[in-house]
Amino acid sequence: MTPLKITITALSFLLLGPLSGHSKVIADLAGDWTDPGKLPAGWGCFYSDLPVGGDEIALTPGLPIGNEGNLGFGSPGGLHLPGMIGRVTGKKAFQIFGDGYFNQPVAGKDLILHPSDDPKRRNLILRYEISPEKITTLGKLATISGSFRNLVKGGDSVSVSIYHNSKKVFSTHGNETKKLSQANGGFYIRDISVAGGDRISFLVDSQETLGGDETALEGTIALTQETTREKLIEFKDLLEEIGNRDSLARWTDVPWKNLQTSAIKTVDRKQPGFIGGKAIGNFVRIEEKPDGTKEWVLMEHMGPGVIVRMWSPNMAKDALFRVYLDGNPKPVIELNMMKFFYGEDFVKPPFAELIARGGNIYLPIPFAKSCKITVDKNVCGWAQPDDLFYVIQYRAYEPKTKIKTFEIQDYTANPDRVTDCGLRLRNKGSLLTGEVLGNPSIDPQKSWEIDLKPGAQALNFLSIQVESADLTLALRSTVLKMSFDGKETIS
Repeated sequence: MTPLKITITALSFLLLGPLSGHSKVIADLAGDWTDPGKLPAGWGCFYSDLPVGGDEIALTPGLPIGNEGNLGFGSPGGLHLPGMIGRVTGKKAFQIFGDGYFNQPVAGKDLILHPSDDPKRRNLILRYEISPEKITTLGKLATISGSFRNLVKGGDSVSVSIYHNSKKVFSTHGNETKKLSQANGGFYIRDISVAGGDRISFLVDSQETLGGDETALEGTIALTQETTREKLIEFKDLLEEIGNRDSLARWTDVPWKNLQTSAIKTVDRKQPGFIGGKAIGNFVRIEEKPDGTKEWVLMEHMGPGVIVRMWSPNMAKDALFRVYLDGNPKPVIELNMMKFFYGEDFVKPPFAELIARGGNIYLPIPFAKSCKITVDKNVCGWAQPDDLFYVIQYRAYEPKTKIKTFEIQDYTANPDRVTDCGLRLRNKGSLLTGEVLGNPSIDPQKSWEIDLKPGAQALNFLSIQVESADLTLALRSTVLKMSFDGKETIS
C-alpha cells in the first residue's frame, strides 16, 4: 500500500454568538432543567395513549427513580416505569437509569426521555407552552432546532416527533438495524407562525417491546420578529455580505431560495454540442426584435431577487450581453459579454475575472420585480463546442420582500466600499482569526477527530497537506467528514 501522511496545518474557529441579532431563545430543552425536583416555567411532561389529544397523565420530576444500579430492568427488582425525565448534570446523572450505564449522554446538554412500554400509554410527551408576553415582546416566528438520538445500541425501536399544537412538523424513527443518530434525528424547523398559548410538543414513542429505549433530546426554541423581513435589501448591503465570510455561517433575516439556470438541456441530444457528456444549447426562448435582430434569453425570473454569480467559458467575442430589470425595456447593463465577464469593463476583479478558462461575474445585481438576461449570439465561433455554455445563479425572495433595484452608479459611486470588499476577498490572511485548534500529522490507516466547543461558532479555515508517492491514489483514499449540530453534511 502506498505510504500516506496527512498534515492539517491550520484549523481555526470563531465564536459567533447568536445566529441572528433578532432571534431570542425562549426555551432550552436541557438547560431549563436545572432543578431535578421542579418543572421549569412553561414546561410540562406527560404520558398518553395518543400523540395529540389523548388521555394524558402528568409526570412530576423528582429524584432518580427505579433501576439505579440495577441491570435487570423489567426483571424482578426492576420497575416498568411510564416515563420520567431528567437533565444530565455530571457523572452521576439525573436521568432514567441513575448513572446511565446503557449510554453515553452528554453532561449539561442532553435531556433523557424514556417512553412507556404500556401499550395503552407508550407516548412520552415533553411540552412547552409559549406565553402571550413572549410573543408580544419577541415576535411570532418560532424556530425549533436540535436533535433526538437513541442511546440504546439495539434490540428496541423508537419513533420521535415534534408537534406545533396538533400539527406534526417533524418525525423520524430508529429501529434494531437503524439506531437513531443525531444526524438522522436532527431538526431545524424555521418560521413557524405562533401565538400566545401555542404548544410545542416533543414526543418519544416506543414502537416495540421496551428494554431501554433511552432517547437524548437537545436543542432550543427561539422567537423572531416578523418585521425583520421588511428590511430594504440594497447593493451596498449585499457587497458587505460577500466581503464578510462569517455571514456564511449565519441565517439571513430575510429568507431566500438559491436557484440556477444554465445551458444544459434536460433532454440529451446525440449530436455535437456536448460538455462533459451533457447536451448544451438550452435557452428560455428566442426573441425577435422589430429590426430583425434576435436575443437569446438565458434567464428570466418574476419577483424580487439578486443575481449572485454568472459564468461562461465560450462566449462570442462580439456578443452583446444585456440585463433587463423590473420590466424596463431599456437594459441596465448592455456590454460586450467577453469584456464584461473578463473584468475588462466597469466591473473589475475580483468581481469580474477570467479564471481557469472561464469568465466570472460575482457582482450582486438586485432587482425588485423581475429580471431578464439575454445575449445576441448563441455560438462562440472560436472554440468547441460552438454552442454558448453558461451558468447563472440567483436568489429568489418572497413576493413582499423590499429590494432596491440595481443601477450602475451603485457600483461606480462607491469606489472605497468596492475596493474594501475586494481586498477582504483577496486577503486570505483574514481567515486566520479565531482560535487554532491543532496541527496534527495523521499516519496511514489512522484518523483524527476533533469536536468544537459548545455554542454558536464557525469553522473558518482548514488547510490539509497530503504527502504520498502516489498523490492521486492518496487523495482518492483520503476521507474528510464534518458534522454540524449532529448532522453529517460533508463526507
